[in-house]
Amino acid sequence: MHNAWLPAVIVIALLGLASIPALNGSQKLVRSGISNGTDAISTAVTVATNTTKEDDDEREDDNKKGKGGKKEEEQEVTIKFADAPAAVQKTMKREASGAEIKHVEKETEDGKTTYETEVKIDGQDYTIKVAADGTLLEKELEDEDDEVPVKFADAPAAVQKTLQREAAGANIEKVDKLFREGRTLYEADAKIDGKNYEIIVTAEGLLLSKELDDEEEED
Repeated sequence: MHNAWLPAVIVIALLGLASIPALNGSQKLVRSGISNGTDAISTAVTVATNTTKEDDDEREDDNKKGKGGKKEEEQEVTIKFADAPAAVQKTMKREASGAEIKHVEKETEDGKTTYETEVKIDGQDYTIKVAADGTLLEKELEDEDDEVPVKFADAPAAVQKTLQREAAGANIEKVDKLFREGRTLYEADAKIDGKNYEIIVTAEGLLLSKELDDEEEED
């Protein structure tokens, strides 16, 4: 913007130099002056053009950075369920199966906005994630692996039997009662041949896994 006047000034200067008459046979001097003046003006034009281009490039870079910053920025805010889009409310109500929804997490990432809430259905916690247009993206049982320590003697008889068999005679004093994917599981540690093993059994006594506990070995 600051260089917008420059072309007009250059044109006027050229016209003025070209109109100077040759006096007292000094035409050669005038031509030299015109040539020098033209070179100076040409240099000024080049400098001004480069400066303008640099300014434009800087503005373009700033714009790109600004856009890029907004694109990469992640925003998450908690809003009232009533403040969510109508399409989002409709889907969440349907998936919640009558469970109460008070608040929703609104998250914006890479220009896309999603809405997420947690509800309790049949005593289980579920996460419901919905797009801004009401499309269901995810409905998942919360798997927090809550552990409740219990005495070995208080575990179901079927659990005790399987744990004793898999422990190969190792002493088991404590058992962790887990809730995972809607099932109640029992986990115990047993020292077999000097190595610690983690054993997981269902409430019915079915062995799910028996594996070396590397973390315990490192400790």
